[in-house]
Amino acid sequence: MSEIMSDYCEHYNKIRPNNRLSQDSESTETLSSEDELNENAGCIKNEKLNVNGCLSAAEISDDSNSTETLPSQDELGDTTRRSDTSPSKPGILRAAFGDTLMDVLIDSGNDLMSSLDDNADNLVDVLLESSQAEVTTDGDKIEWLCTILGCTVQDAARALHDAGGDMTEAMLHVEQQVKDKAVSAQPMTNCRDPYQLSLLTWNVDGYNTLGVTERFSAVISTVKNLNPDVVFLQEITAMHISRIEESFGKAFRVLWGRKNIAYFNVVLLRKNSELIFEEKEVTDFAQSQMGRHAINVTCRRAGRCFHLITSHIESLKDSRDERRRQIINIFDEMRSYDSDDIAIFGGDTNLRGIDNVTPPPVIKDCWIECGSNPEEKYTWDTKVNHNLCLPYSARLRFDRVYYREAPSFKVNNFKLVGKNKLLSCELYPSDHWGIFVTFTVS
Repeated sequence: MSEIMSDYCEHYNKIRPNNRLSQDSESTETLSSEDELNENAGCIKNEKLNVNGCLSAAEISDDSNSTETLPSQDELGDTTRRSDTSPSKPGILRAAFGDTLMDVLIDSGNDLMSSLDDNADNLVDVLLESSQAEVTTDGDKIEWLCTILGCTVQDAARALHDAGGDMTEAMLHVEQQVKDKAVSAQPMTNCRDPYQLSLLTWNVDGYNTLGVTERFSAVISTVKNLNPDVVFLQEITAMHISRIEESFGKAFRVLWGRKNIAYFNVVLLRKNSELIFEEKEVTDFAQSQMGRHAINVTCRRAGRCFHLITSHIESLKDSRDERRRQIINIFDEMRSYDSDDIAIFGGDTNLRGIDNVTPPPVIKDCWIECGSNPEEKYTWDTKVNHNLCLPYSARLRFDRVYYREAPSFKVNNFKLVGKNKLLSCELYPSDHWGIFVTFTVS
């Protein structure tokens, strides 16, 4: 079988000489030599991580972004799962080896493999076993995927991570990435115009165990009733992971922040939305004393790029300087994109008037743009919401949604959600109200 693989690889490289790293249309990366490929694979493999899989504070600046790296299988545990829409093994073989596979197998005299569809299940395993005898490190696996599938180093690394290091699953993920990119490149005539983009952001107060099961059930019901394209949730804890996967895993792509801290963020991207997922990046705020981080999800619709960002900015009054630093970092990130790109941030900013933070002119506040309705202003209102049983009243606009000005893009609706008290526990779903906004993209 090793001879079959050797013959095929030689034949494959002859008919597709540029296959090793054929770049997608959006990439500016160009690699050709073996040394360059190894260098890039090594960069992905050797990124400096601490024991929790996060870039340490000493190794990342406040405005740097860490592209999702390749954790070990132990770090991934059972949280990495195959997509319900993953392609079949016959599809993998067609995508990976093309129409020439049959000729190679037949020429090699292997009658057992003479039918692609009938033997596809075993064929992938045999090919992998034969060609991966010395493929052991992450860098080697990335190079192997690039060589066989003709994908980019970035796509190979992301697929290997999503597959938990399993090469067969990684091949499935690469094929799905190719399909997603093909869909995202479809012309505008295949999409609604204008397009209504809906987004929900909500700090669900998951760290507070009082009535947490009933309260989070109400959050789940609200998400399902609103059915937004994008959901940003903050203060998620480990106890919520399985419920989120079970409740939203089929309808939404679940994109986690740092799960190795007390509470963290998650992004849900509706699978039947017109937004096509491309990648997720996580930024650790280096000087945060609370493990705060931002999730940046890149999507595409009809060739246009969307950057969807959420974070839980540093809490407490005394953390003013770090809070200002984090939100300004996010504003700078939003301004850095191409002028036609759409950038949206939603989350718990913890901003107070004394913080004296004014967004740049190009960054718009959705509540202000929708008329500054005083009934929709305060998202943390202890005068009404007594979940925390505080001995004082405070009305603050902690939670906000900002967007960067872009052509043919505007916000058209803003409302607060989660304002109905639950009869089962006499509590609201969270100590924060959620924000539900809609945008028009034309």
